[in-house]
Amino acid sequence: MQVRTLATRSLATILLSVVFVSSALTTRAHAQVNCGDIIVAAATMLSNLTACPGNPAVTVDGGTLDMNGFAIIGCVAGDGIHVIGNNARVDNGRVEGCIDGISLAGGGGHRIENVRSEINAASGFRFVSSNNRIEYTSSAGNAIGWRLMVGANNNDVRYSTAFGNTIGAVVGGNRSDFRESTAADNAGGMQIMGNRTQLRDFTLARTPVTSPGDRGKYKYVFSVGNGVASSIGFEFIGNRNRLERSRVAGHGTAVKIGGNDNRVRLSTIVDSLVTGVSIGGMNNRVDRNMVAGDGSGTSGAVGIEAIVGSMMNRIDRNAVLNHTVNDLQDADPICANNLWQNNIEKLKTPTCLN
Repeated sequence: MQVRTLATRSLATILLSVVFVSSALTTRAHAQVNCGDIIVAAATMLSNLTACPGNPAVTVDGGTLDMNGFAIIGCVAGDGIHVIGNNARVDNGRVEGCIDGISLAGGGGHRIENVRSEINAASGFRFVSSNNRIEYTSSAGNAIGWRLMVGANNNDVRYSTAFGNTIGAVVGGNRSDFRESTAADNAGGMQIMGNRTQLRDFTLARTPVTSPGDRGKYKYVFSVGNGVASSIGFEFIGNRNRLERSRVAGHGTAVKIGGNDNRVRLSTIVDSLVTGVSIGGMNNRVDRNMVAGDGSGTSGAVGIEAIVGSMMNRIDRNAVLNHTVNDLQDADPICANNLWQNNIEKLKTPTCLN
């Protein structure tokens, strides 16, 4: 009996200790997050943090920060949140008025959800590490909405918006994936220097894309311009990029190809003020597209053109109509430099184009 009693008491003591420790952890998780905190487990904000003096305001080191609808507002000297370590998480809040709103560094594998990063002097979201994912986020009024540094690879942006930033995105890393998201009214557009970037099910409103990078894939993209003759919807400076099954409308030039081995296919390109598709470089292919002016005589000077110096490009099975100068146009007067075949058009120069 004595043994049982001691055993029972020991077990009771252990259970009480477990309850106490559990209670302490729960209390700590729901304690107020303060300026300068380093979060290594789980923490929940209970109020806004304003004018934090340090850099960053808060660090999440492999832990989880539930912002609980609250905000970090007006950093004095640095960034809002540094996410370091591995597989950290930040949810449900706002960062405003810092240098970088949220910086994803460390070993990567981090996840950010339901966070707004606004009016920051540098970036809304800055990716320094790889294999991170942001979802249901908004980046607005920053110098750069999404900034992916060179070496920050395999990062995903899903169900998110970059709105009204000076530059929508600067993508230096490789294999970045932007899906089911929107970039709107970003004056400097999206600048894609990294390779194998993907835009899929993506909306671009008055936000151009410039791609010095190679092997990008742009599919099911809707791009609407600002009706300015100097604007370019997509400019492919790099090589082996693909634009397909997309709609590009209302730009000065919808697609400008300067690199080699790029392809534009199965897309609808309408209401360009100057040119639908301008082709330079070599071995590019433009095929099975609908390219149309609005028929009013005020837009759509040229449908598809091959500029001086372009060679060995293939323009095949496009329907190109309602342009005021030419539907098809090649700078080569004898049609020897590029292959034009099976296109539908009314106006063309020179007449040897098919």
